[in-house]
Amino acid sequence: MKNQNYTVNIFRKLSLNSYLCRNPYYLNKMKRYLLLLFFSLALVYLKAQSSVDTLRLSDYLSKIEQNGQCIGSLAIMKDGKNIYTRRLGKDLLRNKQEIEYPLYRVGSITKMFTAVLIYQEIEKGRLKLEDKLSDYFPEIPRAGDITIYQLLEHTAGLGDYVMKNGTYSWMFSEVSNSDIMEEIIRQGILYEPGTDFKYSNSGYYLLANILRKIHKKAYFEILDEEIIRPLGLLVSASGIISDSDEALPYEKNAVGEWVEVPDFYFLNVMGVGDILSSPENINLFLHALFTGKLISKEHLQIMKPYGDDRHGRGMMYMPYHEHKYYGHTGDTFGVHSIGVYNEQEDISIAVSVNGSTIPFSEFLLGIFDSIYGK
Repeated sequence: MKNQNYTVNIFRKLSLNSYLCRNPYYLNKMKRYLLLLFFSLALVYLKAQSSVDTLRLSDYLSKIEQNGQCIGSLAIMKDGKNIYTRRLGKDLLRNKQEIEYPLYRVGSITKMFTAVLIYQEIEKGRLKLEDKLSDYFPEIPRAGDITIYQLLEHTAGLGDYVMKNGTYSWMFSEVSNSDIMEEIIRQGILYEPGTDFKYSNSGYYLLANILRKIHKKAYFEILDEEIIRPLGLLVSASGIISDSDEALPYEKNAVGEWVEVPDFYFLNVMGVGDILSSPENINLFLHALFTGKLISKEHLQIMKPYGDDRHGRGMMYMPYHEHKYYGHTGDTFGVHSIGVYNEQEDISIAVSVNGSTIPFSEFLLGIFDSIYGK
């Protein structure tokens, strides 16, 4: 009797399942369940694919360090948490500059900060992307034809004040704001605004000065009030900082000694390439930017490059194989940096090097190859 009831129950279940499979309501419910299951498994797969191989990375960086090829720092953040930091070449500078937690001049990564400050002013209603440069600096040639959007995008037709008469040397000592503005005016317009692209430090110098006019404050004060303090970036700053743990730039001379090299007088590039920070703090900034803590999603989309364009309106696109990274690079005369973020994997990577015997691009490729096991 027991076995008979068991058999009947089994057939009842089979009959019910057959009915459910024919019933449109339950069929749709089952489809939704299967789709949910599929996407859940896909997310698990992507999570596994985006894991950071820190052991392989440590091996690579140890070899670089053993060969005396690099001085600098690296940090990786995943899911909003710092998962890896590494200081390189500390022993190479023994008896020269011994800093426990060095800060680096991150060069043009500064432009991302300046762009964010501009978008914040737009969201406050104090600025528009279509506003003309002539509203602030009518003395600039063709200022009435140049927009804020074009300044952000490097399509305003401006030259590059950092290079004067074919050399950067005038940037090594203090230059007045009026002299820099005179050089921007002298270089004039190189092409019709909005019709071409030319990377321009002049455009971002003007954006930084527009911020100064709006706030009636120095750039470093605006940066501190709007980004650094709200995010708790306690070791980031702009301008000339006394008694800081700034990592000086070095290179190897002909006899194999690490010697200090000259760099920009950083007040000359305020808002353009002067920010002093650490890889950990650059990652905090990137994570805040991409998670809506600084500007809206709408303005973040405008900031990002379109399609496969390399440059956007304050941000660069830097893919590694199928992994899409957004951020910026930064180069001074002695320090090379990068700060990038991957939205799909919620990973940010920041690197600063203040001394190297190998090209920075080669060093970076080794880092990414190690992270992804290539």
